[in-house]
Amino acid sequence: MISEFVRTIRAHLYERITSPLAGALIISWCLWNYSVLIVLFSSLPPSEKIDLIQASLLDYNRSAIRPLLTAVFFVFLYPFPARFVYWFTRKQKKALRDIRQKIEDEELLTREESHNIRKEISKIKFEHDQEMARQSDEVNSLKELLTEKDKEIEQATTEFVQKTDQLKNKEKELNNFKKLLEQKEGVIHELVEQKEVTHGELVFFDTFDTDQGWEQYLDGTVALSSEIQAHSGNSCLKKQDHNNPHGGFKRIGRKINLGFIFSGWIYRPSNQPGGKGDRLAIEDAEFNGYGLSIGHSRGIAHIERRDKGSATTISQDVQFNPPQDEWCRLLE
Repeated sequence: MISEFVRTIRAHLYERITSPLAGALIISWCLWNYSVLIVLFSSLPPSEKIDLIQASLLDYNRSAIRPLLTAVFFVFLYPFPARFVYWFTRKQKKALRDIRQKIEDEELLTREESHNIRKEISKIKFEHDQEMARQSDEVNSLKELLTEKDKEIEQATTEFVQKTDQLKNKEKELNNFKKLLEQKEGVIHELVEQKEVTHGELVFFDTFDTDQGWEQYLDGTVALSSEIQAHSGNSCLKKQDHNNPHGGFKRIGRKINLGFIFSGWIYRPSNQPGGKGDRLAIEDAEFNGYGLSIGHSRGIAHIERRDKGSATTISQDVQFNPPQDEWCRLLE
């Protein structure tokens, strides 16, 4: 708040002091009362300074009237003669400049000066012609380069169009080949499905070196495992998550009639949570077929029919004490 007040006062004082009347009045007062300034800046004691200054200020003619009249003169009357003097001075300078220019224009050049000027003009013209020739050569070179680049671009465009056409033709050939291959695969698949297994032919076996081809059925999970020592090879197929009919399967891709032999190895860990049955089956694409089932809780084994993955017993139960924590071979 105080700083704003101080700034306002300073701005107001600056505006007053910088006005023409105030400046003229201050200068006039200092000229008429120079004795006061001498006393003010002298080495006299302060009391003597004050007495002398008061004595000088009692003269109103010197302290007020004369400074005011002088200031009025400088502000209102002085500009008229000053303007006339300025006009006269500038006019005389212009007249002198015109006379000097006229004399210089009428002054004749000497033969040597004329020769130097012509020589300088010839030099400038020669340099100008050389520069124009150089720029003309440069422009021609750029035109030739631009022409070559245009030819290269045109050639590249032509090659690009040719390559594009070739690529399109290759894509058409590839699509035709794919269609032909799909047709061949369909024919082969139909022939494989129609082919019946001959007597004594090995249809399918798996050493579980890889889990390629095995798929999940419903919510079951099958995956290769090396938690136990495999019957052969390095790993076996482990089934977990949910009981029958959830599990896994692998497509054989062959048509099998009755009279086949179906066998496999099963390992049942002891204290295994979940269902107490182990099943192996061979089914068609609709999950209809036949399989073997071992019930560990009742100690039985039987043959069952599979209808869309669901099991139905079709043989008498055989009392059987299936082993645990070791491999057991099932044979049908």
